[in-house]
Amino acid sequence: GGGAVHALSGVAAWMGAKALGPRDGYFNEDGTVKGIKAHDTSMMMLGLFVFWFGFIPFNSGSGLSMCGFGAANLTARIAVITTLGGCSGGIVS
Repeated sequence: GGGAVHALSGVAAWMGAKALGPRDGYFNEDGTVKGIKAHDTSMMMLGLFVFWFGFIPFNSGSGLSMCGFGAANLTARIAVITTLGGCSGGIVS
């Protein structure tokens, strides 16, 4: 189910970006790319933590609902894997 959800949302985002076009002020008049100033870093970090800590109970709860309450060690592993995935994504980017 996850592949279908990600494929559909990726295609929808691509079609939306294609329909909207580039941002206003992104290109100079000669067609070269103009730099965009950085945004508020503290708000970006707040959004990151809200999003990340929303995924930990979502992923762990999904594993708990599939395997039952007897699989607490599996739920803990899912939470650790979710955390490590976010950390490795931050390191790579």
